[in-house]
Amino acid sequence: MTGAVAVSIGELGATDRDAVRALILDGLEEHWGQLEPGLNADVDDLAGAYRDGTVLVARVAARIVGVGVVVPVHGDAVGEVKRMSVARDLRRSGIATALLQEMVAIGTRRGWRALVLETTATWSDAVGLYEHFGFAFTHFEDGEFGRDIHFRLDLTWTP
Repeated sequence: MTGAVAVSIGELGATDRDAVRALILDGLEEHWGQLEPGLNADVDDLAGAYRDGTVLVARVAARIVGVGVVVPVHGDAVGEVKRMSVARDLRRSGIATALLQEMVAIGTRRGWRALVLETTATWSDAVGLYEHFGFAFTHFEDGEFGRDIHFRLDLTWTP
């Protein structure tokens, strides 16, 4: 689907956990072709796994259609984007952009200098999203599951 939809962004609610978990795991299984048990334990309780961060949920009407987490790193001067996922049928409709815009707003309010993130280098849709949003490539890193690509978005703010 293409074109913007009416999306609302808010923090993870008490009853959102199962829907958010399913959304993230569906995206991972789509990309990797399978899920490895134990590799994604944080999605069972995102709020607990990222206590210092903010778990954002995107909704269209009452349906949870997107999720993203932003957590402080590097001495609270930088935030890291984690666990971004959007429902398959609503990709390219502005949901990920709305989530990222809210993460920028959170980072600006917290006085962070930048947002950073990493994704699989071969995940071309994700790479394209981050580049289009304005994240700049910083480096590649080879790991156990292949090559990751790292990005940074400098935030401008006035203290």
